[in-house]
Amino acid sequence: MPKSYVIVAKTRARFEDVVDVVGKINDASSIHAEYFDCATKAAVFIGEKYFFRTFSWASAVTIIKDLGGEVVIRIVTTGGGGGLLNVDYGANKSYAWNILDNIKNRLAVEVIKEIDNYNVSMRKSTFLPGEET
Repeated sequence: MPKSYVIVAKTRARFEDVVDVVGKINDASSIHAEYFDCATKAAVFIGEKYFFRTFSWASAVTIIKDLGGEVVIRIVTTGGGGGLLNVDYGANKSYAWNILDNIKNRLAVEVIKEIDNYNVSMRKSTFLPGEET
């Protein structure tokens, strides 16, 4: 099973500004970007990065959700493990923080939680109190 890492953060910046910043981070958006202009605005960015320490690629999914008054940012990185035991040598954590640090260089962001060895059974733990899941 791939080892995954999640950072959940929030900001009071405008949704459009957050989307603009993440869209300019190549490691966060090199594969795909998609925007949802529904009752709740959202955007999804997919990127990948090669890690020499594991001789493998890691993927990142950055989800941006406008809650009206604050914007939630979820960064999920996975696949950075190498070898038979899938040891990631911290690649997934490093990748997630690289993306977040790039965002923090441009916007004020508060980290809410970090989850190591994340899997889908922990999904609800990535949502903020009162946020619809």
